[in-house]
Amino acid sequence: RGPVPARNRALAGAVLDELGCRGRTGSNGEPLSAELLTPEVLAGAVLPGRLEWGRLGGREVLLDGAHTPESMALALEEACGRGPVTVVLSLARDKDADGILKALAGRVDSIICTAVASGLHHSAVDLCDLALARALPAQAVSGPSEALARAVAKSRGVVLVTGSLYVVGAVRRALD
Repeated sequence: RGPVPARNRALAGAVLDELGCRGRTGSNGEPLSAELLTPEVLAGAVLPGRLEWGRLGGREVLLDGAHTPESMALALEEACGRGPVTVVLSLARDKDADGILKALAGRVDSIICTAVASGLHHSAVDLCDLALARALPAQAVSGPSEALARAVAKSRGVVLVTGSLYVVGAVRRALD
């Protein structure tokens, strides 16, 4: 839950308008349109894995599948407002790792690099090497669950699980 960014609102509205133009109707029989996006609807909008808060081991955990520098900046803005941040990070090889690591620089206590078994992601060690090459405080932990446990144990504040919806999905069930 949280504020729906203007860009997402505009895109959702455009999709609803287009569907309405193509004859799609709502449960009331009226054509779909952006007018359906009332403040009440937007306030109740939930995007799993996007600015989604949970708890584990007494720590607040923010799940956010941010995989661009811009979306990482938004996730950090949310997380940094609640204290020091420990990051669990997994990135697909086709993402802007340099830009994402630059977004993390100077804003987080540590980065625990991990990988998911998708075949698309950097290995934990390779991602950690990229972070260390940029003088970021990083370590490699092979699996997302183990990385989350390590982050919760060492965190002085908030844990941010990010970089991929795959890693978010891999740890989501573990949260309270």
